[in-house]
Amino acid sequence: MPQAPSRPARAPTFLLPPSSPPGPSAARVSACPVSVRRPTGRHHELGHRADRPVRRLPGSQRPAALAARHAGTALALPAALPPGSRQTARRREVSGGRTMRRIAFVSPLGGIGRTTLAAHVAALLAQRGAQALAVDLSPQNALGLHLGLAGDTKAQEESTCAVPTRGWCDALAEQQWWGQAALESSHGVRLLPYGAWAQACGAQEPLPEGWLAAQLLQLDLPDDAVIVLDTPSLPAPLALQAAQCADLVLVLLDAGTRSLHWQAPLRKFVAALPAGTQHAVLVTGMDARNPIRAAALRVLHAQWQGNVLPYPVHRDEHVELALHRRVCVHQLDVSSQFAHDLHGVTDWIARRLDLALPAQGAA
Repeated sequence: MPQAPSRPARAPTFLLPPSSPPGPSAARVSACPVSVRRPTGRHHELGHRADRPVRRLPGSQRPAALAARHAGTALALPAALPPGSRQTARRREVSGGRTMRRIAFVSPLGGIGRTTLAAHVAALLAQRGAQALAVDLSPQNALGLHLGLAGDTKAQEESTCAVPTRGWCDALAEQQWWGQAALESSHGVRLLPYGAWAQACGAQEPLPEGWLAAQLLQLDLPDDAVIVLDTPSLPAPLALQAAQCADLVLVLLDAGTRSLHWQAPLRKFVAALPAGTQHAVLVTGMDARNPIRAAALRVLHAQWQGNVLPYPVHRDEHVELALHRRVCVHQLDVSSQFAHDLHGVTDWIARRLDLALPAQGAA
C-alpha cells in the first residue's frame, strides 16, 4: 500500500478579490487556518469581458475601475436567449488559433465523485500550466473543500471543514456581478464557489435557458483558459445548462449495479447535446478485488463501447485523508492509486481537447 509522505502537504493559500469590502464573510475567511491575504500587483477578480481592452494588458496594468464598472449594470438574471441562439452562445473567441475550453462533470447518480474529480482535474490542469477556473454549480458548495478552502472560524475550532460562505449565488441575489465571488489558490486554480446553502434554500428566480453559457462568455479569462464545471445531479437545470455549453461532457457512472440501468436515459441525454460536443463515460468507484464491481465495469464497457475512458478511477483511502488535510490527493501522495488514475484522466482530457500542456512525467 502506498505510504503517505512524512512531511504533510500544505493547504493552498486562497486570495480574496482586491475589491472585496471588509465584512463578515471576509473576516471569517481571514480567520481560518488557511492564510488569506489580499493580492498585490495582480487583479484576481473575474472581470466582465466587455471591460477588457482589445489588447490584453498584464494583470498589474488592468484598469483599477474594472470592478466598479459592474455596479449598476444589468447583473440581475438576464433574459433567456432567443430561440436558435444556443450555438451563438457557445461560440468561442479565438486568439492565436486557440480557444477557451469547458469541461462539464455530470451524472444522474449522487455520491460517485463528481466534485472530487472536478477539483482534482482543475488542480492538475493548473499544475501543468493551464489557466484553470473551477465553477461550483451545486448547492452543496463543496468544490472549494477539495481545493483546500475553508471559511468558518467556529467550524475550524471544532476541527471540522467548512465551505466558503459566499459565492456567485449570493452575488446574484445582491444584484452584483457573479465574478466578484472568485477566489484563487496559491496553486493557481481560480474558484467560483456556489455560495451559502441557506441562499440556495431560499426563494430564487429560476435561471433562464442559456444563462450559464452567457455568463461564462462574459468572464474576463484568457482565450486559452479551461473552465471546469462541477454540477448537481442530473436532471438539475444547471447540470443541463453546463452540458449544453460544454466542449467536453464527462458522464460519471460508478462501477456498480445501479449504473447498469442508466444506459437508455443517458443515451437520450447524450443525443440532445449540441452538435460538436464531445462526451465520454468516466467510471468511478472501481475495486478490482470486488467481483461485482469488476463485472459492472465490463458491462459498462459493453454498453458504451468506445465511449468509456480507459482510466477507471479506483476507490482510495487517500481521498478522505487529503480532504481532511485540505489538499489534493496528488499533493498528499503522488504514488497513490487515485493520483495515478487522475493523471491518466487529465492526460486523456488534454489530448481530447488538444490542450498544449506537458504530460504527467514532464509536468
